[in-house]
Amino acid sequence: MKLIVKDKDLSQLYQSVQWSGDKRQRARSLSASYLYKKGSGIPEVEVHEGDAIALYDEENNQKFVGVVIRVESSLSGVSVQINAIDILWYLGRNKVAKVYKGTADAILKAVCGEFNIAVGVFPVIPEERTVISTGEKTIHQVISEAYGDGYYIYADGAAVSVGTEGSEVVAVISGEGNLLDAKYTSSMENMVNRILILDDNGNITGNVQNEDDLVYGLLQDTYKKEKDKDADREAKGKLKRCENTCSLECLGNWDCVSGKAVYILDASNGMLGKYIITDDTHTFSDGIHKMKLGVEAVMVE
Repeated sequence: MKLIVKDKDLSQLYQSVQWSGDKRQRARSLSASYLYKKGSGIPEVEVHEGDAIALYDEENNQKFVGVVIRVESSLSGVSVQINAIDILWYLGRNKVAKVYKGTADAILKAVCGEFNIAVGVFPVIPEERTVISTGEKTIHQVISEAYGDGYYIYADGAAVSVGTEGSEVVAVISGEGNLLDAKYTSSMENMVNRILILDDNGNITGNVQNEDDLVYGLLQDTYKKEKDKDADREAKGKLKRCENTCSLECLGNWDCVSGKAVYILDASNGMLGKYIITDDTHTFSDGIHKMKLGVEAVMVE
């Protein structure tokens, strides 16, 4: 593993590195602690906020590129803590005021173009969309609304890309191989199994529901029709099923990042099949790469 800040190599100085992401959040982040003490004989490498930072795997493939946003040190300490974030940080900090119309990819290119942000790869969806922001939505929110559920935004180097959740299986995780520990949770606390669709006057014009989940009792919410939006589609997006989650601790795999999928083979807990990674934290310390993964225990067809 190699860690570079501007033209400075911290690969022989770092004590630990954490590289993480969450598909429900905006950006991937990196935090690192490296040795630094004036007059100690240790190479004195200074890092400043705003510095470019990059992380490479053992085969020199770039896995993260971003900007340092925080530097911490102390008079008595012998190390410096740095925190960095990728380009999606800017997508969550800049708000827009505009009506965007067109396909999802056209909206992606339009809103990124306004801020001179490069666009990488993306799915093409023929359906026309309308996203309205009166100043309250960020770039990230506009792109998310244009694509809808089932897609995630990620940084591809210095470009912004969109992927289909779970479309790429990157690893097989099993107790006989790389699985170190696992925690499983099943909950119906946030379930919503029926949505009433209301017009501007509050009159019920229809409903959508998950028939199978009505066995748990009726758990109802409402959706008020919005201009230029498909009411059924928006209402279905508010339905929530049982939440089956799992937290895994495994030997590290660079490819296991949020939005990708893994096959889990753990017959002892019934975890057999394909699961989407919802969040990931990779830790590098003492030459060992470990990771913690959150996954959605829902099979992806």
